Amino acid sequence: MTVMMGLSVGLRFAIGAVVLILLFVVVGFFQFCRRARDDREATAPMEGADAAGGVDEATLTSFPKVAYSEAAGPETETCCAICLAEYEAADVLRRLPACGHLFHVECVDPWLRSHGSCPFCRALLVGSECRNAVGANTGRRRGNWAYVNTGAVAPLPVVQ
Repeated sequence: MTVMMGLSVGLRFAIGAVVLILLFVVVGFFQFCRRARDDREATAPMEGADAAGGVDEATLTSFPKVAYSEAAGPETETCCAICLAEYEAADVLRRLPACGHLFHVECVDPWLRSHGSCPFCRALLVGSECRNAVGANTGRRRGNWAYVNTGAVAPLPVVQ
């Protein structure tokens, strides 16, 4: 401390500014490294996903199929976000477990074979926890019940 006392005020200020800048650089570097590690972990292949990032066939067939006539409700989508066709009563849809979104089986199955996420909201569909790609779950499916954003609980009729 006695060395600092002999320095002029301007020089002490400059040394303090340099130390403060170095502190910000070091903290920023560690933040960058942490984010890079988190990104690598988030994109690592998960259980149920193949090397290309898609869902394997066993996992795909475990996602429930639902008849639109039985799944229709006030919070249910009225058209497929992939082909943009309106759902009809006889349509068989696949409900994605991470987010509860519905799609025609023939539209979503090819997507899921090459992607591990919902084509609408990008929720990750496999792994130890289903999480949204932007950080928050939009809903969950447990057993034969759907838990969605509205907080309402609705039974999921399963079509074989």
